Amino acid sequence: MNRKILMKTTEHRRLANQIRRRRLAVLSIVIVACLHMNAEYTHGNDAPPAPVTTTPITAYQSALDAMMQSADRDELNRRIADLIKVDPSDRTVLMEQLLLFVVRSDEAERRRQVAGHVLKALRDEKEAVVRVLARQLDHQDDAIRAAAGKMLAVFEDRSAVRPPDFSAYRAIIEDDVRAERPVQVSLVEHMFEADAGAALKMLVRAYQFREPDEIREILWIEHVVAELLWKRDNGFVKHDAADAAVQSEIDKASRHDRWWVRLYAAKIVAAHPEFARDGVIKRLSDDAHPSVSATAKRAKVTRASDE
Repeated sequence: MNRKILMKTTEHRRLANQIRRRRLAVLSIVIVACLHMNAEYTHGNDAPPAPVTTTPITAYQSALDAMMQSADRDELNRRIADLIKVDPSDRTVLMEQLLLFVVRSDEAERRRQVAGHVLKALRDEKEAVVRVLARQLDHQDDAIRAAAGKMLAVFEDRSAVRPPDFSAYRAIIEDDVRAERPVQVSLVEHMFEADAGAALKMLVRAYQFREPDEIREILWIEHVVAELLWKRDNGFVKHDAADAAVQSEIDKASRHDRWWVRLYAAKIVAAHPEFARDGVIKRLSDDAHPSVSATAKRAKVTRASDE
């Protein structure tokens, strides 16, 4: 028994030492990125995100690999409990290593299952885990970015009968707004990809506008569009119905000063080109913000394929 305790303590110390070394390496990367960041970027514009990279930590990967060999659920839960005790004050390293673990190609389904159990064990730490995963949306590796998005969806409580819960992202956006930093574009894109209406309403709250007229203007755009979509979905109008009120609001959104309001317009016309007046899709496709432009160009492809 004493030997087992000693072995476990030694393993924890080894993991802790690797965590400290990893933190120093990440800090160095961030400092270099900040020093090279263009000083001309100001609040409201897009700053290039600091590069996100991850180096495998053998002890973590071995511990996660061992979980795949667990004889039963009890053994798996014990292994997970041991791993999450290593550094409970900071989930950065654990989540980075979990993403590296899950994107490895061998036994992909089993890896996803293990990752799902780890996330379930961390549900009470939702805010901390979401902050780490959100940063991984800017990872240099496509597979890591995709995996981070899927893990974030676990914490959004998605359902066919209700919109996703983006409340955990609100604090991240609010922190950026208060500090007069550009908001994380990849996180905004992630939300709009899941539910454009819910994303728009959350951003209105996160930005904490002081002018009621600006709040009402944006919320009214979403309301008018959502109402028509609801009518279409429930058979009150034809499935391809469009009306002048919706087209007017989309036109208004396409001219808005806030890039994420224009992104909402682009998302809607990409899915429903019939909601766009003449010139709206071109205006959005030519938008200075790359996310808006790229999204609007999908509407051109859709319209061309329909003709």
